[in-house]
This record gives sequence, structure tokens and C-alpha cells, in this order.
Amino acid sequence: MAESNQRRGARKAILSGWNISPIKPGEKGGVGAYLKKTWKNTINNINDMESFPEDCNWSFSPGINQYIVFDIDMKNNKNGLSTFSGLAKKHGQLPQTLTVKTPSGGFHYYFKLPIGLSHNSLPEGTDVLGEGVDVKNLGYVVLFGGETEGSYEIIIDNPEKDLKKLPVLPQEWIRLLSSKKSKVKEKTGESVLPEGAVTEGNRDNFLISKAGVLRKQGFNQEVITASLMKISETYCHPHDPEMVREKVNSIMKYDPEVDYTFIDQEIKHAEAKSKFGSLDSLQTIDGVLVREADVEPRKWVFGSRFLKDFITVTISPGGTGKSTLALAEAIGIATGLRKIGGREVHDPGSVWYHTTEDPLMEMKRKMLAYKQYYNLTTADFKGNVVLLSSSQDNDMTIAVEDTKNSLYVVDVVKQRIVEKIRAFNIKLLIIDPFVRIHSVNENDNSKIDKVVKQFSDIAKETHCAIHLIHHPPKSAARGNFRGDQFASRGAGSLMGAARLAHTLDVMNEEEAEAYGFSPVERMSLVRLDTAKSNITKWDGRGWWYRRISVDMPHLCFTEEASGEQGIGLVVPNNLVLTIDLIKLISDILGEEGRMRTSLIAEQLFESFKNDSIRVQSLMAELDWAEGEFTPKNINRNITRYIDRRGDLACGIIKVTFNARTCFQLKSRNDLEN
Repeated sequence: MAESNQRRGARKAILSGWNISPIKPGEKGGVGAYLKKTWKNTINNINDMESFPEDCNWSFSPGINQYIVFDIDMKNNKNGLSTFSGLAKKHGQLPQTLTVKTPSGGFHYYFKLPIGLSHNSLPEGTDVLGEGVDVKNLGYVVLFGGETEGSYEIIIDNPEKDLKKLPVLPQEWIRLLSSKKSKVKEKTGESVLPEGAVTEGNRDNFLISKAGVLRKQGFNQEVITASLMKISETYCHPHDPEMVREKVNSIMKYDPEVDYTFIDQEIKHAEAKSKFGSLDSLQTIDGVLVREADVEPRKWVFGSRFLKDFITVTISPGGTGKSTLALAEAIGIATGLRKIGGREVHDPGSVWYHTTEDPLMEMKRKMLAYKQYYNLTTADFKGNVVLLSSSQDNDMTIAVEDTKNSLYVVDVVKQRIVEKIRAFNIKLLIIDPFVRIHSVNENDNSKIDKVVKQFSDIAKETHCAIHLIHHPPKSAARGNFRGDQFASRGAGSLMGAARLAHTLDVMNEEEAEAYGFSPVERMSLVRLDTAKSNITKWDGRGWWYRRISVDMPHLCFTEEASGEQGIGLVVPNNLVLTIDLIKLISDILGEEGRMRTSLIAEQLFESFKNDSIRVQSLMAELDWAEGEFTPKNINRNITRYIDRRGDLACGIIKVTFNARTCFQLKSRNDLEN
């Protein structure tokens, strides 16, 4: 029989030298819950631990073990993660540590205390560091592996996966805790309130919560009243016995499963007022007074595809090359070379590509293949990096649902992403695909909106662009959903939050017939289309790419496998530009079929010289290497293009095979641009 989660957690703790205490199965602690006379009777060896029931829970008292635990509360309208994140911004980010998800959707963060620091100098109690951030010091927490209304589950282990090596709480946070040591004094006299003292403003909510716990545990009114009186005497300032009796009388009228925090309507109104405050706090500006000097230009990174501070979504079915294209775009941004990603690089820099599907080794293979195909060296990256990471090695789940379908953000992951972006000055973060960076119901608009908001926050906080790759529904037909933002799978709130969106799909059958491509050839040609643009004018332009294979013989295991070791890449292939070349070259050739490249160069110069987009497209098509855009340099580049490809029939002229058909279709919008 497999060992229970409770016992595995207890074993892990004891082997790390922790002292723990047994609790009745399914309980957290409190009156009558402990299996020993008091929780201070601790267990610190395996034999004693195994003498208790397999399914009993265990508690851990941080302070006496020289630890501190931050208990993040996410229930009863509290958002402890938000409070905790604000503290981290002010007092410094905390190192990654053991993180336990609680059944109510909260978290326990474990830290060591420095040697020599007495835990008695630190506070203990509810909301010590702000709403929803409790401090567990002299009290206890249910140990990981415990089971109550749900599981206490380790979601992030410390990097060394060894409880003996948990990080020490930074000094700045120790100073923060020390400053919270209760110093509340009565106006008359010098008596100091105990740790975790509750003032009048929070008293009602505090007592109702405590009474509700006792009610759920099945205690009668007499026991609850006596217990609450003791709690009030110890923690509440001022203590009001009559008010305590009123609260207990109210609690006893309701079913034990009621959320008692909301019985008192006055508390609800007070919480709402505290949460939203006054309208006077809203930041507004007078648009009439806005001047040009007050407005910053948009910070494009890559063509009109990726923009700093904003999210771009790409919708594409499996097997179209979306991941490979995303890597090409990353390399293009890192090198600043337009020919790799097919767009102008406005702001070259480092890129971070995180795949939630592929292993890191596969990403390495594709990276190596691109470097080989474009003959790239380290110098071409100009000091920029292309960070590669995989969820198979690094769990970056940023939001999850608990057993009650409540969503909570894994704040530690979010902060790690921010730290990494800042450390490497990342210009673009790629998440591929979006659906696996969270474990939320992808059809829930409200929850997906909150997940996307986390990335929007990251983009704004770090001033980087973010690219989320997503799938269409399985019912979407290939070649027939291009430019349709509503082809996105799941909740529409994803596309609602994105300011820029594109679709990537294979050439459809109609185009393949018009261009003269076979069914097999058409599957190697993919087109990127704008699906949403709240930022720029919708130009209707489609961008074509070609899927190719690069031989990597050094990856072969045997000679027989040599033909199967090609690495698939996606490279720019501007068919729209080719239509212009077809017409120009066909006109120049005429009936005699003669051609002089110098004449082609002159015609191209006259046709393109006033259109910068066409100039850039031509340069990309010819892998431009010779100087500025002049007839002489056009001629040189055409000659270089032909020499490199073998002969003219293998290059530009090859596409004249279907020139007349293309001319007839030129009135179609997708061929005019």
C-alpha cells in the first residue's frame, strides 16, 4: 500500500530535522484537534511518527524550529498575493523557496531565520503585514501533505529540493517584521497589547471568523462562547463581553457551512469602502491640455508585429510551423537581420522563448539549424541573447485553479519572470503555447482575462513585448480562417485583451491551383495575416513563409537514418513580391525571351523607388548585400542571387511558369498588396 501524502510530508520534515506535532485526520488544529495533550509535544523521529495513524495531519511551529512562514490568505475577499507583491516591490524580492498551496487557495512561504535571531523578537498573527498576509511564528501551520477540505500541496520546492537548505529571510524583511512587533499602547498606562492584537476596526470580522471555525468543528454554544471570550480577552482591544455573546448568538442561527464572515452587513460595507476608497483617488488628465511633447512614440520591436508594453497573440493550428517561425523572429530580433524573420527590426535586443510543449533539446536543434542555414556566428548577435527554456525543466505555471474552482496567481512565478526579463533586458517574451502556461479552464472568460492580465502587467512593468501563441479550435479548417480573430480557441477574453493578433495558416487549395503548386507543395507554404490591430491601420497585407528542411548529418545515429535527420525551419518567401517580379520580367522578356539583368534592375528601381515597403521586400527576397538601393546595386544583387542559386531558371524566372494566371488574379486584394 502506498504511503499517504500526510506521512510522506511528515517523513520529509523529520528527516530535515523539523519538530512536528500530530493532528486528528481531516483537521487543522484548534480545540481538541491534537492527538497529544498539547501541540508543544513534538515528534522528531521516524519511529514515533509511524506510531500515529497513516491519515493523521501534522502541524509545524516555525518559530521553535528557527523558521518563519508567511501565510497568504486568498479567501473572504482578501487578496494576500497582491499585498505580498506590493511588499516585495518595496522591500525587495524574496528568493525562491518552499511554497505550499493551501486548500482555500492561499499559500505558505517558508524561510529560515538567521542564526542567533530569537523568534520572540518577531510578530505573530493575522494581517500582520497587511490584509491577507499573516505571519506564522509562535503558532503553527498544517504541514504539506495534510488533508482538510483539500490538500496542502507543495507547488514550488526550493531550488536544492532540501528543507535544510531553505533560503534565509533577507535582512530588509527581518527589519520589516521587527517593526511590526506589537507596540500598541493604551493612552493611559504602558501596557502593551499581545502579538497579533486586533483593534476595534477589525474586531467583528476577526471574532466572527474564529467563532465560525469552532461552529464548523461541531462545538456547542457554551464552548464557543467560553472560547471566544478567551480569544477576545487575549487579542481584542477593547474587549467587549456583550458583543462577544451577540456574535455567538448570530453564529448559532446559521448552518455550520455558511461563510460567517459575511453575516454582518456592516462589515461588508466597511470592507468595500476600504477596498475602493474615494473617487477622489482616481487619476485623471485633461485631454485638451495634452501637447506633442507629452506623448512618447510607440516602441515597436519587430515590424508592426511586436510592440513594447503590449501583448501580441498568434493563432495557428498544429503542424504549420508557428513555433519554428517564432524562433526565427526571435533570432531576427537578436541579430537585427531582417532576412531571418521577414520584418524590419526596429529595436534589436535579447529575446526569451519559453516553450510549454517541446523539450529544451529540440529547441537547441532548431537554434543550431538556423545558425547553420544563415551562417550566423556569435558576433552576429552583437552581445544579445536568445534565452531558451522549457516547462519540462522549469514549471512556469502562472495561474491555477484549486479544488473549489477558484483562481489564484502563482506570484513567485510572476516575479521570477519579471526578474529574468530585467536581468537580460529582454525585448520580447514568447510563450508557446499560452494554454499550457496556466491550468485554468480555457473557456472561462473571467479567469482567462485574469491570466492574460498577469502578462499585461509583466509587459507594462518591464516594458517588453509579449507574444502568446495559441491554437484555433480543432474544427477550424486549414487554409480558411486567416485574418479571423474569432478563430481563437476557448474564451474570447484572450483576444479581447490582445492589442495585436495574427493568424498563421497554410496556403489554401484555391491559391495553390492559381499559383500552380501541388497539394504537397502548398502545405510547405504558410501565410501570416493580421487578425486584430487596435494599434495600427489594417493594411490587409499577407506575409508568406516557406517551410524547409536543413540537413544536420552530425545528428545521425546511423547511415540509414541520415535522410531522417533534417531539421524543419521556416524562412521568408514573399509571393506577393514575386507577382511584381513576374510582371516586370515577363514584360522585359517579351516574345523573344531575351533578358538583360541591367534592364531588369532599371525597371525595378523605377517601380519600387518611391515605396519603402517594396524596397525592403525586394532586399529581403534577394538577400541584399550590396550597398544602397540604386540600379547598379540592384543589378549586382540580382547577379549574386542568380549565381548563388545556380541559374536564373532556379531563381526569379522560375515563377513565370504561371504568369498569365497570376495577372488575371491580380485584381484580388491579397495579390494587390
